[in-house]
Amino acid sequence: MLGIALLFLGAWIRSLSFLDRIDLRWAPDYSATESLLSMDGCLGWIEGFEQTVPFDPGSEARASSKLVMRVPEWVTYNRHGRSQLPADSSCGSPIANWCWRWCRFGICTEDGTLAGGSFCRMRYWLVPYWSIVIPLTLLSAYLLLARPRRKPSPDGDVGS
Repeated sequence: MLGIALLFLGAWIRSLSFLDRIDLRWAPDYSATESLLSMDGCLGWIEGFEQTVPFDPGSEARASSKLVMRVPEWVTYNRHGRSQLPADSSCGSPIANWCWRWCRFGICTEDGTLAGGSFCRMRYWLVPYWSIVIPLTLLSAYLLLARPRRKPSPDGDVGS
């Protein structure tokens, strides 16, 4: 548990300076994407669908029916200390339909037309690293410091 907590702590510290993203692209034209994101003290999951030609309502269903797993792509950016996620509860996107943010936890959905006429549908889930590191550290401390239980004797009494 302590090792896992230290791995998440390292990712937390790295996310303050770098944006790391692993993209899994599913549709043959790279229009459907699932991404694991680490940035600004948060771990996130993003689902996205984008169509660059005028939107056809059946195109998302057709793209998902032709699922093709592409090689995952790892992208990293040095953020030079610039914060990417707002500390308040607004998403700030012109196509955001619904957003909820609290203590760095967040959920956001976006559906709409981008500049140039392409259609975009995205879902975001954000979890702050502190909500993973602190419970794992406390559990590790308990497991390391708790007194082990005594093995019961064969006659059923606990030894003294």
